[in-house]
Amino acid sequence: MIESLWLSNVRNLERLEFSPGAGCNLILGRNGSGKTALLESIHILGSGRSFLYTDLDHVIRFGADKLGIAGDAHRRRLRFEKQRGELPSVSANGELIRLRSEQVRTLPMAVAHPESQGLVSGAPALRRQYLDGVVFHVEHSFHRVLQDYRRALRQRNEQLRSGSLETLAHWDAILLNLAEQMTQARTRVTDQLQEQFDALQAAPELSRALTRFAERIQLTLRRGWPEDLTLEQTWARDLQTDRETGHTRQGPHRADLQISVGARRVRGVLSRAEQRLLSLLLVLAKVRLLASAPGSALPVLLLDDIASELDAASLEAVAVLVRSQQIQSFWTSPDPELPERLAAENPQVFHVEQAAENR
Repeated sequence: MIESLWLSNVRNLERLEFSPGAGCNLILGRNGSGKTALLESIHILGSGRSFLYTDLDHVIRFGADKLGIAGDAHRRRLRFEKQRGELPSVSANGELIRLRSEQVRTLPMAVAHPESQGLVSGAPALRRQYLDGVVFHVEHSFHRVLQDYRRALRQRNEQLRSGSLETLAHWDAILLNLAEQMTQARTRVTDQLQEQFDALQAAPELSRALTRFAERIQLTLRRGWPEDLTLEQTWARDLQTDRETGHTRQGPHRADLQISVGARRVRGVLSRAEQRLLSLLLVLAKVRLLASAPGSALPVLLLDDIASELDAASLEAVAVLVRSQQIQSFWTSPDPELPERLAAENPQVFHVEQAAENR
């Protein structure tokens, strides 16, 4: 949980201090006032990344040389600083954090925003990133295995380009072992996410919102190579093509989380409204799973302007489900009536315009 937050030079916010509550926090203000920038600051503090930009230099306020974000969370003072054109500096209680994985474990979070429907309709890489983000918190050895796989895969691709088949066999042996571990971990967590989806579909609060999903929402791991072949057989079959292209075309680095409603795969079938709701359910399933994971800190939930994307029944259902998790959540909206629409108990309401005027 975040007890306090301080930031400077994050997008259009020059300076801001914020003391959120333990439950529902509503961040209100007109479009362009800095609501999303405040949520981005929390996300950067917990992950080292923006959920909108790949280059953090784009997050630094125009005309400024660096941004700074600090916060108290889980009895630790976290600090993130980024000088334009340089690598960021991250610390906890004054000690440098050198690994991003340590930063992410300190403050786990889940985020939903208007572009999140890409989880449903977008490229497999988005769903793979989502799944691996959950596996990271549930299976603590997964991060090391994933990093080892990526390093070994770079070596294999280099051997494919150089034509050294003897060395290629060495890297294949390493990669096959790592691929098995990755796939097993992803399979276990996919099953656990399915349990959370089943619970969400069975929740009375969601019955009205999910009438369009009368059939079971099903998650299936597509491991990244043909189901009727082993990975070793796949690589042997594709060796000539992989040598010609200079990269490994199939493997767990091409995995996908397939989403189906009954017998229908959802890509290209659901309406935009259905995609938005389903992508939000993916985020809520992640929250539920992380909240129950042994040894994991309670996640922080960031919801950027989702109220404008949902009908009244869906918004009410989501609000009830979020409250039931007893986690800290942050909602942004330009709608001054959002507190009444959410019917939240004792929400902390923060107006970004007032903060800007009073700094």
